[in-house]
Amino acid sequence: MPRTVNQGGYSLPPNPTYLEFKASDGKTSRWPESTTRVVDNEGSVNFFEHLLPENGQHVRWRVLVGEAVARTLKLPGGFESHSLLNALQD
Repeated sequence: MPRTVNQGGYSLPPNPTYLEFKASDGKTSRWPESTTRVVDNEGSVNFFEHLLPENGQHVRWRVLVGEAVARTLKLPGGFESHSLLNALQD
């Protein structure tokens, strides 16, 4: 059965502490090239879709990763208040 990804319902925590990474593998030149939505004979879809920073799934990913990094590094301020910067870019 195909899975549906909810696009909304996520927002940044109030007054988030942004975590910035100076080095990343988030270079656009390394992004997947399969950007065409194709459904195979079993109903599976496997493609890459660039999401804008305002997109709920984009926000959710940044918040969850920010929380995990803050928890792992035992950063002050409570791990639930951390988020990654808007995007990891070139």
